[in-house]
Amino acid sequence: MQLFIDEPCNIVVIAPTVTDRICQWAKDNRITWYDRAFTMDDEHHIITSSLFFICTDNGELNDTLYDMGGKKHRVWTNRSDAPLVHADLLCLHHLN
Repeated sequence: MQLFIDEPCNIVVIAPTVTDRICQWAKDNRITWYDRAFTMDDEHHIITSSLFFICTDNGELNDTLYDMGGKKHRVWTNRSDAPLVHADLLCLHHLN
């Protein structure tokens, strides 16, 4: 998220726990954080997205979200648990 935080975009995080930095960004209104687990009612967030990053430790949920985002709604999707296998987009960053 650090790469996108200063860009003109809307970042939505749906997670019951986040890092201190993400919590601060939410307090500073730089992102929208929903302090809860993802539910199927959140599908509208995927539909309206340009990029969708899946970052859970639940492989079954990741499969469901990947199918929903990348396949069903054709949103550029990346999974943190299998970025080279299940990725429509890879974010590459290097230091000079």
